[in-house]
Amino acid sequence: MHIRGCMSSISVIIPVKNQASSLRNAVQAVLCQTERPKEIIVVDGHSSDDVSGSLSGLQVKLLTEDYGTRSGAIMVGLAGVDSEYVAFTDADCIPEQDWLKKLLGTLEPDVVGVGGTVLNSGSSKALQNVNAAFSSPLGSGGSVQGRLFKHQRKVRSISGANCMYRLDAFRKCGGYNVNLAGAEDAELNQRIRRLGRLLVNPNAIVRHYHGRGYAEFIREMHDYGQERVLARVLNMPAVVSISAPLLVITAILFFPLILFLFLVAYLLILETEGIRLQIARRLGRDSMLIIPALLICEHLAYSTGIWRGLLQLVWNTLRQSQPQSHGT
Repeated sequence: MHIRGCMSSISVIIPVKNQASSLRNAVQAVLCQTERPKEIIVVDGHSSDDVSGSLSGLQVKLLTEDYGTRSGAIMVGLAGVDSEYVAFTDADCIPEQDWLKKLLGTLEPDVVGVGGTVLNSGSSKALQNVNAAFSSPLGSGGSVQGRLFKHQRKVRSISGANCMYRLDAFRKCGGYNVNLAGAEDAELNQRIRRLGRLLVNPNAIVRHYHGRGYAEFIREMHDYGQERVLARVLNMPAVVSISAPLLVITAILFFPLILFLFLVAYLLILETEGIRLQIARRLGRDSMLIIPALLICEHLAYSTGIWRGLLQLVWNTLRQSQPQSHGT
């Protein structure tokens, strides 16, 4: 394979678990970058499909991890890396050809990490509706993967599927918490911001072929809410999700009319957003109803996940605070 450009001091790490069918395309896209990476490291979480076979003939290092988490896979991949920069994407993502060049060009002296745009892609009607809902400020649950920026700007977090860090800063802050099953990028970014700025360059693009239908999207948003609490990374959507049930119960008991008016306004806002997304993305007319319904389900699932994570966190704290008995 012909690889253009001079080799840079960038290591690219791709974690994978049962995604052999899409992994080869992801690696080939990184190999064809205009800013040639120093190395590509794929870390496999004991996949049941043929990950090794999918990489046949490609210039890539294949490792195996035993943590069972994406964060653990990345930390295994980083063990022997000595590049100046490290970039991450996922096995179901296809970076555009100038992805690394755009990220690298955004790393100003006081910037420790830069992210780009994650375009959720797919051709089926279900995928198009899910992607539209997730792109909305009302439907991403605060996830950076759901945010589409028009201009380069400072941010509080960048997506683990499309990012580059200065390796010295990444290691100085401790890297990823290998025990986190989700929200690991948000938790890392919370710590690494103490060392410098995070920027997003919307022109550094990866296309994400996640394959999530309606049920998978709702389940993932529930899990994301739970994982965000367990990672101790709360944001405004999480605070709203925690307080909403308490406010609803109070309103039912004392202010039922206000609650009714709020629900009417809530439904109108969702329907307006559904119409906007249907027109902007040129979807079928039924999307005007499907997207608001999907947003309602997402809100309920995310809030349930937040509360489940909160209760689990309280339970874990209580168990750890109990004195352990010692046998004689």
